[in-house]
Amino acid sequence: MNTATGAITGTPTAVGTSTVSVTVNDSSGQTASAQFPLVIGSNLVITTTALPNGFVGSSYSFTLTASGGTTPYTWSATGLPAGLSVNAATGAITGIPTAAGVSTVSVTVNDSGQRTASATFQLTVLTRLVITTTALPNGVVGASYSFTLTASGGTAPLVWSATGLAAGLSLNTATGAITGIPTAAGVSVVSVTVSDSGAQTAAATFGLTIVAKLVITATSLPNGIVGSTYLASLTATGELRRRPYP
Repeated sequence: MNTATGAITGTPTAVGTSTVSVTVNDSSGQTASAQFPLVIGSNLVITTTALPNGFVGSSYSFTLTASGGTTPYTWSATGLPAGLSVNAATGAITGIPTAAGVSTVSVTVNDSGQRTASATFQLTVLTRLVITTTALPNGVVGASYSFTLTASGGTAPLVWSATGLAAGLSLNTATGAITGIPTAAGVSVVSVTVSDSGAQTAAATFGLTIVAKLVITATSLPNGIVGSTYLASLTATGELRRRPYP
């Protein structure tokens, strides 16, 4: 305290309540005294360090946090993605994002002691990663096979993987193309997974039917006679009909 001006200044070093006894003297010898409580509170700080990603069309919920100051807190935010809002009393950011993109969100919290703290965060809204392929076409033993898996949403680049492919086929992990020459007939259960650079993953399971090549096995036709009924049975092997899955 400045004894000439009565100014109390400095930087408090500990939280707590003090009882301050103040005395003032004038040049004529008069004296006056009083006592006051002095409360030192902790500094108001936003303790949230980042906002999690959201997805277009999916419910979003995240609660901001703070420490210090004097409760209750009052929250506000600007720059939230379309579809989201903040609860002033709880700090909960909720809603359903309507568009993909990266937003710069400025958050402010006020306490009952008129302290204020602010912070700025990035909030990324992504489109959800989905495999859009609905079925795998049949393949034929000994014939070249080529089909490219497809997906929507997520953040490129995508990485594909698959298990259960028919013998002779392989998957290009970068493009999702299944290629090769099947070596045996049968029905395979193919499990496909795709991941994006934002750590999203989508999976799907398909049936893949490999059939024997259709071949006419008849090698000749019998002779016919004018005026007489003719009958010859042609024969073939192989099958091109899709077999049901599973």
